Amino acid sequence: MHLPSRPDLTKSVFGPQSDFIAVVFSPVLAEWDEGAFCMPLLDLLVARGYQVHVYDSLSLAQESSTLHATSENWDAYLRANYPQIDLAVGQAYGGALVNSLLSGFLKTCPRVLGLSAPTRCSAELQSNLASILTCLDMQGETAALDLLEYYVKPERNDKYQPLPPTKVEESGIGQRLRIGFSQLMKADARSHVNNYAGHMLQIYGAASRLVNTDSIVVSSDNRRQISSGISGCGMRPVIEAPEIALRLISDFLD
Repeated sequence: MHLPSRPDLTKSVFGPQSDFIAVVFSPVLAEWDEGAFCMPLLDLLVARGYQVHVYDSLSLAQESSTLHATSENWDAYLRANYPQIDLAVGQAYGGALVNSLLSGFLKTCPRVLGLSAPTRCSAELQSNLASILTCLDMQGETAALDLLEYYVKPERNDKYQPLPPTKVEESGIGQRLRIGFSQLMKADARSHVNNYAGHMLQIYGAASRLVNTDSIVVSSDNRRQISSGISGCGMRPVIEAPEIALRLISDFLD
């Protein structure tokens, strides 16, 4: 599929023009937040001399499609619009997308950073995502977003308290969750990651209910690939433990 340009594609740019380009792919998100999901990281990257292009990962994802098909759409777009990407960053669904793209255009990208970015969808992740989609179908968006937030937060001794079964009118939120989570549930980029020869850092929350050590895989044959679980964190390590996460990322960029 050839996508030389997409004027409707959702994108935000941070920093002045630079010879170094970082591309960031978003998680599913209830709605596009223009890069606020990783703002401390954006500040760091701009300070390090990158111009940062942040994309809504679902811009090229279609309903009833697959993660592989979505990655093919993005691969065509990136090839048509970038001679080279110096740093690729993906968070959650966006991280799974970046991992999938390592078999194509991003194979030559020198550095890849994953933030709670599953290499594969583990049984636990698949089960929890399926629970959110079931909640969406049975109770509506409000309840599904409440359950998602419960899973996103660090694991504690708390128990989920379901909202009353009230169906609400759907907006675009439900469609985003269905497209993103259904694609993510079949993610498996282990072979792509294993064949990637560049530098990779995978950061995740050690207390995450979603993406954890069962979902993160780096190559055992490539010492330039590193995974690091941050204690006490859930799905948002850059937000929940910015000093630790940004120090790891800064060292990775040196």
